[in-house]
Amino acid sequence: MTVLITWTRKLRSAVLSVLFAGLVVGVFVGFLSIREYVRGTPVERGAAVETPPLPPMQVSGGFDAPELRAAGLATDGWMADMASVELTQTAGAASLVVRGMVPLIDNPAHTTELRVLVDGQEVAHQTLGLGDFELRAPAAATADGTRRVELRSSSTQQLPAPDTRHVGALIQSIGFEAPVAAQAAAAATAVPTLSGSVPPQAITDPHTALGNPTLQATGLDGDGWLAGASSFTLAQPATASALVVQGMVPRVNDGAYTAEIRILVDGQEVTRQTLRLGDFQVRASVPPGEAGQRRVELRFSATQQLPAPDSRQVGARLSYAGFEGS
Repeated sequence: MTVLITWTRKLRSAVLSVLFAGLVVGVFVGFLSIREYVRGTPVERGAAVETPPLPPMQVSGGFDAPELRAAGLATDGWMADMASVELTQTAGAASLVVRGMVPLIDNPAHTTELRVLVDGQEVAHQTLGLGDFELRAPAAATADGTRRVELRSSSTQQLPAPDTRHVGALIQSIGFEAPVAAQAAAAATAVPTLSGSVPPQAITDPHTALGNPTLQATGLDGDGWLAGASSFTLAQPATASALVVQGMVPRVNDGAYTAEIRILVDGQEVTRQTLRLGDFQVRASVPPGEAGQRRVELRFSATQQLPAPDSRQVGARLSYAGFEGS
């Protein structure tokens, strides 16, 4: 009996010794692992700590960039009824600009209202017809930072098979820009060069005018066809107080077709007029501005699809746009 008790005590003592040794080894190994981990961190090596990239100020395509944190927006630009992205806004970029296209699928009279929100606050809404559009909204920034931009379409259309997605519009670009007036003021301070760094006073030949990069044209093709929304920069002399736009509305299918054209200068509407088929001329009073260069926008309430194989959605064909004496 005494021998059994002695053997039991020795066994217990041996087990406890083994457990204690294992604990000591485990602590030591853990300490070495922690030390090696700390030594291996970028901070200990003096290297810069890697930080996630900031989202861009503007994006045109490439909507799959992870820093955009896009939702409801496919990589090819098609948006669902709701979409959102993150963009960086600097203090000087006080305008949010969205450009895109509403497709013609099966309803030529389709319209949708696009609402734009920044950090949950609505900054603009606009009814869109078929064709290209440009929506520009004031979005003042008190400091540089990341903003969440949301687009909400009141209605969607189903893309033809085999795609079948329900889409509100095709987003071509979205981003923060300086206000149009600020862009014109900056352009006005530029030193003219022989290469044509000053916008023209008038567009008489769209193909030639588009060769001047300071025209900064959108929605205008070289053959004169205008999308549903277009814009360009023109120089306005101090003696010219009228803006004149001339063009032609084509007859495609509807002999009774009409569309309303709205003309804006530096974001402010200066006139609107209902256009019928054939040639037109619109004249608007525009007092000269201090900058001397003005951003002109043409917006059509409706567009037509040119016959195949062209198939472009157009508002009208521009033959002339420029500033003249009153």
